[in-house]
This record gives sequence, C-alpha cells and structure tokens, in this order.
Amino acid sequence: MYRKIIKELENFKNESKSLPLMIIGARQIGKTYVIEEFAKNKYENYIKINFEEHPEFKAVFEENLVSKEIISRIELLLGKVVNIENTLIFFDEIQACPKAVTSLKYFAESAQPYKIICAGSLLGVALKRERVSFPVGKVKTINMYQLDFEEFLTAIGQEKLITEIRKCYNNKTQMLEPLHNRLIKFYTDYLYVGGMPDAVLNYINNEFSIIRIDKAIAKNIINNYIADMSKYVEGSTETIKLINIYQSLPKQLNRENIKFKYKIISEYANKRDYDLPVTWLTSSGIILKSNSLDNVSIPLSAGEDVNNFKMYMADTGLLTAMAGSEYLDLVQGADNIFKGSVVENYVAVQLMSMGFDLLYYKPNKSLEIDFLVRLERKNYSYRSKSR
Repeated sequence: MYRKIIKELENFKNESKSLPLMIIGARQIGKTYVIEEFAKNKYENYIKINFEEHPEFKAVFEENLVSKEIISRIELLLGKVVNIENTLIFFDEIQACPKAVTSLKYFAESAQPYKIICAGSLLGVALKRERVSFPVGKVKTINMYQLDFEEFLTAIGQEKLITEIRKCYNNKTQMLEPLHNRLIKFYTDYLYVGGMPDAVLNYINNEFSIIRIDKAIAKNIINNYIADMSKYVEGSTETIKLINIYQSLPKQLNRENIKFKYKIISEYANKRDYDLPVTWLTSSGIILKSNSLDNVSIPLSAGEDVNNFKMYMADTGLLTAMAGSEYLDLVQGADNIFKGSVVENYVAVQLMSMGFDLLYYKPNKSLEIDFLVRLERKNYSYRSKSR
C-alpha cells in the first residue's frame, strides 16, 4: 500500500548526512511494513533489529554507546560485516530498549554516514516510565497514523478521484453527480472500515463489499491495544483506568456535547485519578485529544485549556467496531447522533494525520467551532521535527 510517509523516507535517504529518523505511532498502523519495503527497494543492504522479538540485542547497548563499537557488537551477533556506506539500519520496537534511544545522540554526532531509522509503539509512555531522556535535537521524528482517506482511495485504485476532488475544490466547481455519489459511497465505507492496514486489505480482498468484510479484524486490534495497556504502568489499578477510559469513548462520543466527562467512566471518576491514564493514552497514539481554547489568539496554543477537552478514537473503523455500529447507521439519510460523532471523529483523524494540533473553541453556549487550524503552511502532508 502506498503511504505518504514514503516522501519523508526518500528525503531522508537523499541527505548525505542525516539525523536518525524515528517513526512514532500506534501499533498495527503499518510502520514496520512501510520501512521494510522502503529498505528493500532503496538500499543495497539493510539490517532490521526488533528489540521485542530479539531481546538479546539489548546487550549491545549495555556497555559504552560509542557508535563504532555498537556497530561492531551488532556485527558479532549477526555474524557478518556491516558496510555503513550502503546499509540502512532499522531499529524496530525501539521502546523495548531505552538505551538504544539514548545511543541515537552519538550516531547523530558521528562523522560517519550512518543511516538509521527507528520505529516505536508506546515510545513516549516507555521513556517516561524508564526515565530515559530523549536525545533532543539529535533525532528527526515523524508521527505516523493509519491510512487517511486519500491513502485509502489510492489503496483501492481510485487515485483519479483524488485529483478530481482537488480540482473541484481549487476551482470551486461542482463535481459530476455520478462521481460525487461514488465518492460518498467510498467515504462511508472508509468511516465504517477505517484506515488500519489489515482492515483495508480485507476490504480490498472482499471486492469492496461491506457485507463480506471481517469486523473481527478491528475487534482483534482493539483487544491487542487493551492488552498493551498493562505495559509501562504501575499496578493493575492503572491498567483498569486505562481500559475504562478507552472503552468509554463510544459513550463519550454518542452525545450532543462530546466534551470529555469523567462521570461517564464511573460515578466516582475524577480528573485527579484519571489525569495520568489520559496522558498515557494520548502518548500511545491510541486516542486523539483536542483541547479547548479560552480565546482565539496567535499562536492558538496561547489560549489552550488542557483541563477541558474532547477525546477521539484514532481510527473510525475501531470506533464503529467498539460501538457495535452498523453500516446503515452511517449512510446518507441516517438520522442519529452517533453518525455526526463519527464524522467529527473522521475530521479529527484527517487533521491529525496532516500534522495539525486538535483544538476547538466554544465562545458561548449556543455556538461551538469543532476545529481551529492555521493555514499558513504549504505542505500539510506530514509534520516533521527535530527533537
């Protein structure tokens, strides 16, 4: 499947001396697949070290973190010579080896042309738990999400529709009604299927038939996310809080006012007890958080109120699966609160995947602006930054 993040990977490859590149995102969104396919197609050689599958490689980072010596120890474990001139080194599930994260600073400072890409799930959560400092300014990070709607259309062979959407938008012209109807069908399918790669592949293999798709795929992903919630938390009580928040999201969103309410979790829930679990879920990429604005100013973050917020699922397909929603709940003409919430969730996902922060503004009781963004940047595909 084509992913927009490929452009960032190509830029990384074309730089003569580049900072280590870190791809951050939730599990099962396609990070490993994209990086491996890129490595196979663009490099003479590549080495993949998955710290969860091969924990023995953690020992490589237990001694000094001199880059040359790290490579030497990797060579000994692999039983082969690594030519750094034409080899991509891929550290997968790097959150399982915090010292490997620390070592990126020394790879960045080395005069040698190392090409290193890392991928991690629960990375922010793991680093906070292990109290590992991130090599600020020495790593370029990219947040990756599941397939957005354009990537979804590309995956199903409808790239020309993307061009038509842009043409009609830029020219302010009406789309041909048959094309519009076709796009509405694909859009509704996307709301229901979501953008998780396995779910999209199942949709393709079933010839775009909603009746035949396997919703168990989404439910399995949800169960895997819940299983992950026991990692990097202290005790079963915190795990239960994480699960309770996550499972409350369909109820949170199935309301006219979807501002997050602790009381929907339980009668006795409050900010003090659930503040850290909310941060955990946000850091993991499993949920998206949109903060309220007290006022609209420049920069927008100056008016941010972190205590009043909305929470969205990171994927509409996971939302509809968790809610037990049917496809007919989402089609044109369906009149229910949940449909509107799924659409709002869709917008949140698309904006976040374009690199925007999620912010909303409620100037009075009768008016709410669901999303505010600044449109000064020309490239909205992905936001990259050195940290």
